[in-house]
Amino acid sequence: MENYAVVIFILAVMIGLSAIADRIKIPYPILLIIAGIAVGFVPSLPPIDINPEIIFLIFLPPLLYDAAFNISFNEFKTNINTIFTQLLR
Repeated sequence: MENYAVVIFILAVMIGLSAIADRIKIPYPILLIIAGIAVGFVPSLPPIDINPEIIFLIFLPPLLYDAAFNISFNEFKTNINTIFTQLLR
């Protein structure tokens, strides 16, 4: 049960940081990375053990979904060959 509280807390922090990133006009992944680095340097936090499958099932899809809607058409057109090459592997 303890892991569920950690996952919900991390989701809430991600949503809050995303809202802050929109207000200060920087990309939210940059703010998430900065927050993750800051948390990594806090010495008194206990180790958090989360199954990597939870990351792939809960955290990654919303980030990819948002990135898919925020990509410019010109950037997509520039990288279309790379995208299809990766899909065909």
